[in-house]
Amino acid sequence: MGSVAGACGASLLLLCCVASAEGIHPLAVEAMEAELRGDWSRAVELFRQAAQADPKDPWARPRLLKATARAMAFFGPELDALIRAKGTEELAKAATLAAIIEPNHSAVQRARRALGATYASLPPLPPESEGVVAAFPRRGPWGRWRCYGTQGAVFARAEAMVERGLDWLVSVQEANGEWNCESHGGKPHFDAAVTALALRALLSRGPTGLTGARGAAAERAAAFLRATQDSKGCFGPRESQHYHYNHVLVLQSLAEYASTTDAAEWKGVLAGGVAYLRAAQNRGAGWRYQPHGGESDTSVTARAVAALCAAGNAGVDVPDDAFQGALDFIREMTDSGTGITGYNMCGGGSARTEEFRDAFPAQFTQSMTAAGCHVRALLGQDVAEVLRQTALIAAMPPMQRYPDFYYWELGASACAAAFGFVPRAWYAQLVEISEMLLEAPGNIAARDCWSSYGGRVYATAMVALALTAPYREAPRPAQGASQTALLVRGGAILLVLAGDQRDLWTGLYADPGMELVARVSGAIAAFDGCGPVGPDGLPAVKGGPAPRVKGSPFACLMGRVGSDGKLFRIRAGVPFRVPEPGPLELFVNDAKPEDNTGAWRITIKLEK
Repeated sequence: MGSVAGACGASLLLLCCVASAEGIHPLAVEAMEAELRGDWSRAVELFRQAAQADPKDPWARPRLLKATARAMAFFGPELDALIRAKGTEELAKAATLAAIIEPNHSAVQRARRALGATYASLPPLPPESEGVVAAFPRRGPWGRWRCYGTQGAVFARAEAMVERGLDWLVSVQEANGEWNCESHGGKPHFDAAVTALALRALLSRGPTGLTGARGAAAERAAAFLRATQDSKGCFGPRESQHYHYNHVLVLQSLAEYASTTDAAEWKGVLAGGVAYLRAAQNRGAGWRYQPHGGESDTSVTARAVAALCAAGNAGVDVPDDAFQGALDFIREMTDSGTGITGYNMCGGGSARTEEFRDAFPAQFTQSMTAAGCHVRALLGQDVAEVLRQTALIAAMPPMQRYPDFYYWELGASACAAAFGFVPRAWYAQLVEISEMLLEAPGNIAARDCWSSYGGRVYATAMVALALTAPYREAPRPAQGASQTALLVRGGAILLVLAGDQRDLWTGLYADPGMELVARVSGAIAAFDGCGPVGPDGLPAVKGGPAPRVKGSPFACLMGRVGSDGKLFRIRAGVPFRVPEPGPLELFVNDAKPEDNTGAWRITIKLEK
């Protein structure tokens, strides 16, 4: 969906035009966009990748050095404060922040020395390019290293479980590449689906995880799944009435495999799978167990959307109306009062088979709410609803008495897609309960409400996917949701608005009900010979520089909602409300900012 791109569409379009004219690497263009958003760590990471991808580019190194200097100037005070705090979590965050921007920064070694006793298994810093693929930049050693800073010490325990689980999956794979449900306590007809889940679990490590026995296992699994595709493009047998689960799960796993291995020969296979799925969709709605029939359900629909997004990442064209129909159905299933998404009835909650209705009560899961939230987050839609639904997920962490691996994987994936991380308390509970279910061979005990279908392979793969969600999910258009959620949780948005920058997208999707306050430090020089200018700007001078917005002080701090939204002045320390819902942008009230120097460091917090 293209809605979020519109928030900074003009800036990105300009960058793309410049890139086309000057031959700038696409990664550098993406890095420039990150700079426009004030996302300095991401900008540095992308500039570094661009420099490595095209070493002959004469501008690559200067751009990287400039971005690194600006990022360190921005994060420097925060790094010093974190290291002085000497807490485990603070030190981990300091180390990850510094390492992302400048691996040789002294803060990395200081923090790592202090962390050594706590994180005995903290991995060594890998090369910046190791394990990075365009579709999944967080997978691989670097992505996992960052999670030590965001999830805390419990992440090391999660990684140990994932390692054992992946080794067990490899050890029980059949010679033909499949994982057999019946051999591990499940039912027939779903071998393709559980094989797809096991393959995705192996892919969570990125290309550096596909070496040796694991790489061979993934290759065998992909070949097995490819062979299940029929002449209509459908994956897996059609022997069960639920055979669409086979198809959507296989399509997603093969699309991720193609993206991770950069195997262009998969494009035709994936295109056939997309065509089948598109033809099977209920018009203007979602999917059910079989093609058409007029009825849709949230579970299959959410899996289909994830599969189509993965296929899009792999370079397959996916029509927007497929996403729109699914989104409309998810909205129809979501209760406007509670925010709960139902299975096939508005706000009706999650489904349960009759035999497990009493043993696993539906009121102790939010799996369908998580499924709906995941769709919205993947498509970059309904940010306010994403916030409400992730709050429902956070309020219902994994439960020992009523394990639900399906919910655990969907809940973790929805939060990771929306925010880039999983709530720490929720994740800690996931780790603790998963450890209780871990069996000696390394697998997870098949004890949840759906394990009778997929057995131990299903259980182990789903828990591994939940545990790896903080770095497995690809960044999506809904990046504004993370900033919004940060404010709602009582945090702050930290930005740098350079004086010569025409527009800065804050990453915040503001609502008129929000009362925000901006604190500003630093100064800009608005023209040659100008003294330091703060956010209140300067009085108008006859014949002097022209403001961008007449009626407001020259060079003051201004805001607007979207590239075509209403303009309004922002006074430092004075609460303000945006006039309409949408993405908040900031700018200096100068008609010609190109000759400005300096920058403002801006902190935005939620007042009410």
